[in-house]
Order: sequence, then C-alpha cells, then structure tokens
Amino acid sequence: MAKTMNITPANIELCESAKAELIERLEELARMTRRYPVECVFGEFRRVFATKADIQKLIDELAEEISDYYRRAA
Repeated sequence: MAKTMNITPANIELCESAKAELIERLEELARMTRRYPVECVFGEFRRVFATKADIQKLIDELAEEISDYYRRAA
C-alpha cells in the first residue's frame, strides 16, 4: 500500500486525536453518510467519506501509520 500520509513529531498528537474521534463517532458519521458525503479535515489531511467502510479505512490507516511512526522512533 502506498503511503497516504506522513506522520511527524509535529502532527502525531493531531493524528492520534483524529483517530480517537473517528472511533468514538464512527456510528454517527456512518449514519450521516447515508444522506450525503461527509468531509473530514485534520491538519493537512482531507478525506471524504461515502460509507462507513471509508471511515473504517481511515481509522485503520491512521492506526498503521501511528504504529509505524512509533516503531521508527524506537
């Protein structure tokens, strides 16, 4: 999979916070996508969700990228 985001010391907290918010609001956001696409913007990242799967994909990507960031930092 090609890298879609670059997590750095400057944005790690923002990425962790965004992931936590997406997880917390997953069902609410998924319901919203049934009526219209939902835009998510955090830092320099922008995504548009059309389905719950789109939201889950970003959560998974963030989790993987955050893990990679900490693995590289160790």
